[in-house]
Amino acid sequence: MDPKTICVRAPWFRTELEARAHPEWADLPLAVYRPRSRHRELLEVSPSATRAGLTAGMPFKEAQIRCPEAVFVPDDPPKYEQAFLRILDLLDRFSPVVEDAGPGLAFIDATGLEPLYGPDLELCRKVQTTIKEETGHRVHVGLAGSRFAAEIAARTAGTAGVAATLETDATYLAKLPLEMLPLPEKATTQLSLLGVRDLGKFARLPANTVRAKYGEEGRAAQKLAAGRDDRPLKPRSRPLVFEEKVEFEWDEHDLDRITFALQALADRLARRLEIRGLMACRMQAQIIRTDQSRQTFTLDLPEPSTQARTFRDVVRWRLDAAETTAVRPEPGSIEATLESEPGISTIRIEVAELVPFEGKATNLFANRAERIQRANRAISRLRVALGEEVVFRSALHPGERAPERAFARIDAYVPESGKTRRKKSGQGAGEERKKVNVSEIPQGTGKGRRTTKVAEPPLPAERYAAGSGGSLRLFDPPLAATLLSDRTGDRTGDRTGDRTGERIRFDGRHEAIVGRYGPHRLRSGWWETPLIRDYYRVLLAGGDGLLVYHEPPSDRWFVQGVVD
Repeated sequence: MDPKTICVRAPWFRTELEARAHPEWADLPLAVYRPRSRHRELLEVSPSATRAGLTAGMPFKEAQIRCPEAVFVPDDPPKYEQAFLRILDLLDRFSPVVEDAGPGLAFIDATGLEPLYGPDLELCRKVQTTIKEETGHRVHVGLAGSRFAAEIAARTAGTAGVAATLETDATYLAKLPLEMLPLPEKATTQLSLLGVRDLGKFARLPANTVRAKYGEEGRAAQKLAAGRDDRPLKPRSRPLVFEEKVEFEWDEHDLDRITFALQALADRLARRLEIRGLMACRMQAQIIRTDQSRQTFTLDLPEPSTQARTFRDVVRWRLDAAETTAVRPEPGSIEATLESEPGISTIRIEVAELVPFEGKATNLFANRAERIQRANRAISRLRVALGEEVVFRSALHPGERAPERAFARIDAYVPESGKTRRKKSGQGAGEERKKVNVSEIPQGTGKGRRTTKVAEPPLPAERYAAGSGGSLRLFDPPLAATLLSDRTGDRTGDRTGDRTGERIRFDGRHEAIVGRYGPHRLRSGWWETPLIRDYYRVLLAGGDGLLVYHEPPSDRWFVQGVVD
């Protein structure tokens, strides 16, 4: 049986993720660049950026000059790798051997899959359709005998996005241009001047001559051109997962029986973990009702656990939050079931991110440990009821200039005593915030110089618009806005407070402006993510205050937040 390999390539994976996270960028040229390289070359460009003249590998400065209206995003490998796992999980449905080659690129072993999925081209279409329907990402799929030929097939798949070779790899590759090989540009230019412009001619050159001229790198490229790619696929490691389920023989509504079945299920799961000497850090549960509706949710546990009570309570909390009962039960009671809703037919619990069992030392500060456990238990219940993305803490990024990126979401759980704790928003990494600001003023000179601490009065809270009270509430992402003016010769940078005749339109609202104060220029350093903004504090006729900024490079306005 001849070996077959499928290459799945998502050419716009990163830019599509960023466009979804920032809808206001959907119609703009978008590019992801390498922030730590010398010239900050572009890593990936969207189709609209390609039409604007941007290409992968282009230096950042050149890209800015060619397309000043484009949005440039620094590469974030952990984020993209995590997002790409969803596509890899879908590929697991087709083959047991799936290689993760980085965000946007994967290979699967397609040997022997024809009886299951039909002809090669039909298999490629099924892979493409499955990924599109499940994730929304556009992918190109290529099938060939080796991974190199499969990747070339995916790169040259055309508008259909699928390609399957009907000939040997050597025959298929022979007619392709030399630029397809992983060779330095200088070597490609030299070979082209000698008349070697396709892979077939390069494959027929004497092997010793190629090795002497271009080294082992050139010899390896020659083998690829001849269709000899001996690199095996490296299956990605799959973490150990334990799963247990309970199936009811009837339409179950009674919470007593559901809780009893849950306890037995959780006990079986806990025993399996104890036998292996493992603890679970994350669990997923699925509730299937008799009408085939499914509720699936996941939860990061506050600490690794093997306790059956933990697994049981998480599902029970979800049932309470989903209003399984007609009358919300009092704490500790399970009564009054709701017969009108579809009953439960199956409950499945899965535990993952397993770690070796570790004994826990007795805490000398038992009262504090108990308080932390109770707090984390309450946080867990909120996350089950509301969702993990809703319950979180914030940490301040002191070096970040853009307000929407000044805070990062961190784990909501309270750390155990003795572990490093992240400061709350507004506190630095040193001392806790004091009621007064303290500055150190050196006095005297030489060895006799002493330092005197002088207490300063606290600074008054800044108001973002005159006459408006309350606190600033940021929009994430900022809302696109349009500034309208009845006056002629109006300038964006005018610092005059009276703005009679100006109006602002955003988020379906059309408001009159009575005052605009600014601009306050915010500009990043040359080593940072490009950022140029002019901020204004705006007072509306209705009394509300807005924090608005203008981007001079693109001449666009945004509402950053509202004071309410």
